[in-house]
Amino acid sequence: MFIPLDLVPASNAGTLWQDESFDLGSLIAGPVAMGELQHFEQLMRQEGTAVQPTRMIYDRLYAFERLAKGHASSNTELRELSLTLFESYQSAGEWIGLIH
Repeated sequence: MFIPLDLVPASNAGTLWQDESFDLGSLIAGPVAMGELQHFEQLMRQEGTAVQPTRMIYDRLYAFERLAKGHASSNTELRELSLTLFESYQSAGEWIGLIH
């Protein structure tokens, strides 16, 4: 698979191949690890809010809306994870969610 470097955010270009959140063997690559998104989904479900982890990879507005809701929660672990995920999204810049 070939990914043109001009499509990779400059902040990730040097560490792209070591970054576990960008798995070239997967059909979906994004700014955060799927395991973190699945954990976020579980915590949000406990709070009574449905989350689609896969959608959070390719729909940035949806992801930010869910992260904001998670950060407003009374659950300390969920608030911290929401902030961590948000910082990962911000440091990744723009990305292409689906790889063909």
